[in-house]
Amino acid sequence: MRYLLPILLIFNFIYSQSDVPLTLRTQFNGSFGYTIIGNTMNQSDNWFQNPPPPCQMLTQSDAILNLQPNQIIVAAYLYWGGIGDGTFDTIVQLNGTSYTAAQTSVCFPEDNLIVNYFNSFQDVTSQIISTGNGVYSLSSLDLNPIINTYCSSAIYNSGWHIVIIYSQSNLPATQLNIYDGNAVVNFLFNGGETFFPINNLNVISNQNAKMSYVALNGSSNNFFDESILFNGNVLSNSLNPPNNPFNSTNSFTESTNSWNQDIDTFDISPFITVGDTQANITMNSVLIRFIQTVVTSIRSEIPDATAQITQVTGQEVCNNRNLDVNYTVSNVNSNAVLPANVPVSFYADNVLLQTVTTPSAVAIGGNLALTTTILIPLSIPNTFTLKVIVDNTAVNTSTVAESNENNNEFSQSLTLLGNTINSTFSLANTFCQNAIVPTLPLISNNGISGTWSPNTISNQTSGSYIFTPNSGSCGLPFTLNVTISNSITPTFSLATTFCKNAIVPTLPLISNNGISGTWLPNAISNQTSGSYVFKPNAGSCGLPFTLNVTILNSINPVFSLANTFCQNAIVPTLPLISNNGISGTWLPTVISNQTSGSYVFTPNAGQCATNFTLNVTISNSINPTFSIPTTFCQNAIVPTLPLISENGISGTWLPNVISNQTSGSYVFAPNIGSCGLPFTLNVTISNSINPTFSIPTTFCQNAIVPTLPLISENGISGTWLPNVISNQTSGSYVF
Repeated sequence: MRYLLPILLIFNFIYSQSDVPLTLRTQFNGSFGYTIIGNTMNQSDNWFQNPPPPCQMLTQSDAILNLQPNQIIVAAYLYWGGIGDGTFDTIVQLNGTSYTAAQTSVCFPEDNLIVNYFNSFQDVTSQIISTGNGVYSLSSLDLNPIINTYCSSAIYNSGWHIVIIYSQSNLPATQLNIYDGNAVVNFLFNGGETFFPINNLNVISNQNAKMSYVALNGSSNNFFDESILFNGNVLSNSLNPPNNPFNSTNSFTESTNSWNQDIDTFDISPFITVGDTQANITMNSVLIRFIQTVVTSIRSEIPDATAQITQVTGQEVCNNRNLDVNYTVSNVNSNAVLPANVPVSFYADNVLLQTVTTPSAVAIGGNLALTTTILIPLSIPNTFTLKVIVDNTAVNTSTVAESNENNNEFSQSLTLLGNTINSTFSLANTFCQNAIVPTLPLISNNGISGTWSPNTISNQTSGSYIFTPNSGSCGLPFTLNVTISNSITPTFSLATTFCKNAIVPTLPLISNNGISGTWLPNAISNQTSGSYVFKPNAGSCGLPFTLNVTILNSINPVFSLANTFCQNAIVPTLPLISNNGISGTWLPTVISNQTSGSYVFTPNAGQCATNFTLNVTISNSINPTFSIPTTFCQNAIVPTLPLISENGISGTWLPNVISNQTSGSYVFAPNIGSCGLPFTLNVTISNSINPTFSIPTTFCQNAIVPTLPLISENGISGTWLPNVISNQTSGSYVF
């Protein structure tokens, strides 16, 4: 059942399969030979092993290069491929040098398929020339992580090879072609056969003619109805039976166990005839084979015409459409002389302009330098592609058989100059002295490049600056007339010293001499000193101006003034200068001794002093009151005169002591500020009188005694001590 799966898989491919047909990679004409080294990554034949081999591949294998001393390496091309699309493991190493593919060809890349196969290419010429003979090891090609999808069909493979081209002086001239891609061979693909033509031959000898190919998925155990034909003749040799050419062999090493990879070479000299201009290779197989590379070496003498434009003149002239074209026709990679009268056609954006012919033959490896004049029609835009094609007529048909018909073209982009153009600039032409002036641009607004004279604008003096367009720009000169205005210092009538908290002026936006601008800061602070910069508006030619403002701290006036007075008292004059030297005026100007009131001192301007308010209190006059007897007996004890009246007025008496001998007046003078009125105490002193009584003085014990009278017979009232006469004992009683 395992070996039927590939057949079923083939049928699944029929409706959506594709491959990459082989195409010419490069061609060498001359005394060149080649060899191919490489190896498989398969460990055994995938087919008809008992038991079946494990579904596993190597990640490294080796090959040996052994050239002769007279074989000089000129080129080397590395190929590696196998299962997948080449994106799983993108970096391989050749003797430790890492490579990624310059080109990858993929079979069956369609999204609806579960398998595909790739072949990658990279030029390794420099490494092979540097290393020379020896062992080459390709490593880091690990496709095992994706192998499971391929195991059931047994179509899993991986391998690598290097095609090495060398020159050898004793070899006859040969046309050596290298073709690559990823072509599929199987009986249901490409009509049942893979047909591969080799064109552009002119065989002069069949000596040593050979063809080599590299294929994957071959097997010596599993094959059916397969063959390789050259010009209809089946190819075979000791390693490759005619019915099994894809049998895991290597003709360069004589190996028969290059599992599922073929690197085979066949002698094709019996099947080539002198004069042949074409050869055909046909490959057949029922099972799938992947053809990666084909190399042919045939003695063929045929020229190879190429053309190249070396110089075009005239496009740098304004409004000119007649161009002089210098070009060469070469016959470098060839084995035959290129005859004369080969057509050379010129196109502008694929419009044929003219066709000329080469005036003489071109030797092998030679070239012919030619010149022609072409007219570019007005229908062609100023920017276009100029193309030269050698050995092609107007109907794209070659007139001379060439070894390579695909290298006859050369093209380059050209731009014609149009009509003369006025250079335009968006440049200011008026500046203030010392202002920052712009750099003169080297490209105008409309794309004309050039130079200025002078090349820098002066910000000191007026002048003219001339722009001269570069040669070929079709631009006209441009003159910039620049005016430089003198700088002006703005003037302001602004005070610079203010008292703290004073009303400060608004900063004007226009100076006294008419310069407008802005301030930073934009308002004067009445709290702290600072600088204020006036920046003139652009174009006013004003210079910056700095206003330095000083803010002085406020001073409180100090006065030694009483503020409480009695009505009608003498009040002080209000002073016009404070104790701390601040001058000013009062309102009201005089203190009233009649009523209370406030008196405001306003400092004179410029002293940074604050106002001062004197609050005056006027008190009413008060009569002092006393409870002092005014009548005394001569020699009686008199009271001390009190220094504070009963209603709280303090003061002094004159005299200050009452006399108990004579009557008199005593004046109380209130202390200053008490607002008390004077008080007079009139004291009367009377002479002494003896009281008379008619009272018995002798009584019997227990007798009834009289009551002591409180008023004497001569009218004196008083009290007795004791106040009752005792009828028991004798005693004295004082009235």
